[in-house]
Amino acid sequence: MEKHDPPTFEWTPPTKRRRLTTFAAGTFAVVLFGLCGVGIWIVDGGPANDPTPRPTSAAPVALASPSPDDDVIELLGDSGPRLGSTVRHGVLEYRVTEQRCGVSEVGVGAGSAGEPTRGSFCVVTLSVRNMSRSAQVFTAADQVGYTTTGARYLGSAPATRYANGSSRAFLTPIGPGTAVTGMIAFDLPRGAQLDSLRLRSTASSGSVTVSLS
Repeated sequence: MEKHDPPTFEWTPPTKRRRLTTFAAGTFAVVLFGLCGVGIWIVDGGPANDPTPRPTSAAPVALASPSPDDDVIELLGDSGPRLGSTVRHGVLEYRVTEQRCGVSEVGVGAGSAGEPTRGSFCVVTLSVRNMSRSAQVFTAADQVGYTTTGARYLGSAPATRYANGSSRAFLTPIGPGTAVTGMIAFDLPRGAQLDSLRLRSTASSGSVTVSLS
């Protein structure tokens, strides 16, 4: 029987390329660890004993003061909300100074637009001041007048426009900190007189009632 020589194995020493690969991997690990350390240093704000202030480019944020509560009524004086008194409600301040009833026509040259359809006008003079930092709306059609019999009427927008003439009061928003004085006309049955007003910025907002008697 023929005998075979035992198998032999050849050992090849690592090539230079493999050594370079191992060296590159080690170098990468060292660099990565160093970068992580720098990242942690930056996030942490640098050394704790660094006295140098760090300026920021962020602009300061102005915080507006809270607006007055729309449910709070503030009286400026000893009397209740009545003719001649000043009352604040929400962001608006009101002062009703005069009421003229039995007015047969408002405006100059207004024609039928300045004439009442129910009998006569009750024209109320008042001032409205905007206490907020933004423009506020106050229109005649959102104001409610109550007669001495308890009947309820809304202000007449067309008659109010002609009653105020060129001043155009209550036709445009009232600017911040601005006071507007004008008239509101109510179209009432002949002989009727207003007993109180319910004033508000919009139809959906809260209101304050001012006595006219």
